Amino acid sequence: MTVVLGQLVLYGVRLTTPSLKVRVSIRLLQFWPPEGPVTWPSGTPLHDDGFLDFAEGKDFRSTEQHIELQPWQPATELTPSLDAGGVVELPTICGKPVVYYPAALVGEAKHDRFYAFGAACECPWPT
Repeated sequence: MTVVLGQLVLYGVRLTTPSLKVRVSIRLLQFWPPEGPVTWPSGTPLHDDGFLDFAEGKDFRSTEQHIELQPWQPATELTPSLDAGGVVELPTICGKPVVYYPAALVGEAKHDRFYAFGAACECPWPT
């Protein structure tokens, strides 16, 4: 999960079972779980040219031999959204239904005005 708040970039990783838990290295500052005192602001700047690789999870590396981390493709390689006349049709991770959000939010984003808009399908996948 990538969250951008102004110049602050937060990235979350969730490993779903204890058998998947591995130590990871990343070029940015890790503040949770804490590995010691955190000085704020700190970390390596993330410039525009490296943001997409970062957001797609390509900057994470396992510190354990023979274990490779890769982005979860159902979340990183979604079918593009479509203009559906006043709303935007957004594919869901499960690939079954779609969800919609107001097309006006696209216009707002083009003017650097961003809003949180939660939408999800009702299917139980992934469990």
